[in-house]
Amino acid sequence: MALEKTKLTKEKIIDIVTNDYGLLGIIQINYIDRGTSNIFQVIVNDKKYILKEFNSKRTIEYIEKEINIINFLSTKGISVPRYIQLKNGEYYTKYQDRIIIMQEFIEGEVLEDNSANHEQLIKSAKLLGKLIKTLEKYPDLDDEDIINQKFSKRYLLDAIEKIKIEKNKINTDNKYKEIFIKDYETKIAIAQELANNFNFEIINKLTIKNTHGDYCNLQLIYNNKKDITVIDFETAKKMPIIWDIMRSYCYMDKEAKDGIVNIENLKEYVKEVNKYIKLNKYDLKYAADIFLIQLIGSVFGYREYNKDYNQKNLLRFALFRTKICKDLYKNSNKISKELLKMLEEKKMKKILIATRNKDKFATIKQVLSKMAKEEYNYYSLYDIEGVDKDEKESGTIDKRAYDKANQIYQTIENNDFEYIIGIDDGIKLKGVLRENVKDYLYDIIDDKYLSEGEQIEIVRAYCFMDKNGEYKSTITEIPFKYKKYNGKLKIEANTYPLSHVLTPVDSDIPVSDLSNEDDINYCFKYTEPKLKELFK
Repeated sequence: MALEKTKLTKEKIIDIVTNDYGLLGIIQINYIDRGTSNIFQVIVNDKKYILKEFNSKRTIEYIEKEINIINFLSTKGISVPRYIQLKNGEYYTKYQDRIIIMQEFIEGEVLEDNSANHEQLIKSAKLLGKLIKTLEKYPDLDDEDIINQKFSKRYLLDAIEKIKIEKNKINTDNKYKEIFIKDYETKIAIAQELANNFNFEIINKLTIKNTHGDYCNLQLIYNNKKDITVIDFETAKKMPIIWDIMRSYCYMDKEAKDGIVNIENLKEYVKEVNKYIKLNKYDLKYAADIFLIQLIGSVFGYREYNKDYNQKNLLRFALFRTKICKDLYKNSNKISKELLKMLEEKKMKKILIATRNKDKFATIKQVLSKMAKEEYNYYSLYDIEGVDKDEKESGTIDKRAYDKANQIYQTIENNDFEYIIGIDDGIKLKGVLRENVKDYLYDIIDDKYLSEGEQIEIVRAYCFMDKNGEYKSTITEIPFKYKKYNGKLKIEANTYPLSHVLTPVDSDIPVSDLSNEDDINYCFKYTEPKLKELFK
């Protein structure tokens, strides 16, 4: 929701579009409720544009900075929106105290907060890494004194006093008054503890580079289900990049929607960025603390709702951020420990599991880890650049598993994987092996194919290909029972939806509801005897 009400009328927008930009024709205007500025979709003779009215705090210097950055990035392979020039050659105009700009409209999807699935999350991390790497070559950004303003002991002490003031301003008729008081007291306690005990000299040891400064779901447009366009660079600056990484993860991952960081997902996110910009041990060790220091001092959302009870979305955002603060504070050491493992993993032998299916990858990784006599670092196809998905699957599942391993083997330059593991699944229904699970998936899930309690087998082919291109193959079978799913099951790409309708043969609990340990132990029981001949 915009921070300030628009000063633009429909007539004024038409006047700006027609007379300032020289765009003539039939004009349609639609308001877009997104972000802190007032945003309008303007359609001129079926050509779409975005008209943005910045809030009064945005200066011309900020807008000129964004224009220059976008012009720079557009020449470096980063997808960014094109600014539309006015008739006088400028890229912005002013109306009263507001700056107005127009950009080309980018078709695509802007994700809601904490709605990114695994694939979208990893793609956004990859783009953030590329963006920071590209901005290394952009010379004109400074730090805008961000360290003193947001990452210093003085900032925390000042924030404590501001929170106390806001606490005293809580309206007596604010129906969330008790929640406000409790959250403000939590913020004060955490901020005071950080001010007393955090070593702020650490800040100077962090990786400080040019970065977006507001990288999150609202600044990303997913178009063509493949490309991502980055928007809104007016807050770009030189700053600790781990802050941009931590913040963007927390605001995007659907697994963190309740204010609880999924540490495994966070680690994957950080690893993806780290492929482009090498983070040091201080970035990894203090990642949670750096985001927490800045976030704990903010009363954004609480303050706005206390002034205007219609600002419910901002209040929800504020409550979410306080939950994140509590989780970061509670699990700071655990997050540090897991992220620091990345430094050790660089020294470990590597295995590539040739799949983009996150559920399948997680299961196979854990089964192999349980079997292995030494530690390996496991990668999926999300971790590998330049590998296209092979859509032309044909033949038996063992042939398809070989084709997947061989395709990757032939594609990768400087192959340093101990094994590339191709995998492919079939399903044995009514005693007959079906080579293509997808042909039966919807009928099984919709309770149109199997009877309650009917046994099936998930058949999986493995091809282990070593550095020399030599390979060994095997096929495993894991028995399950069918259990009807009550409800509407949403099938997401690169997940394993059958886990919701299959139970172990000795249980009535769906695989999706099993503990991770029970799930892996069940798979291990039927998989290990075959895999041990390939993986020694």
